[in-house]
Amino acid sequence: MDIFGLSATHLHHTIPREVYNPRSGKPAMLPEHLVNDPDIKGRAGNPNRWSIPADEHIALHKRNRVGGDYNKRWAEELQKLEIKMPDKSKWTKDDILNIRDKLTKEFGIDKYKPKCKK
Repeated sequence: MDIFGLSATHLHHTIPREVYNPRSGKPAMLPEHLVNDPDIKGRAGNPNRWSIPADEHIALHKRNRVGGDYNKRWAEELQKLEIKMPDKSKWTKDDILNIRDKLTKEFGIDKYKPKCKK
């Protein structure tokens, strides 16, 4: 439920777990210096999981299992970044957060970004 108890919500990983901590046994898509960064995994003031309506969350992930269209777009954006910057050790937290900003806008969930104190 949302904070008013009116509709079901889910916590959506705006940077998918499979990007920084895959459960499949595959390597992370991010370089080692970024996988445990608090701004990538989420922290107070910059959470990675945003509360969004359950139906929208399901729609983001229902197609193209595993992860759906949202996760597929993450993989595409990371491939573009790798073409632009093949040396992943030069990737920055801002590169990844910029992808998050782009994709949350593309999928229309940027309106759910938590208002956090800095």
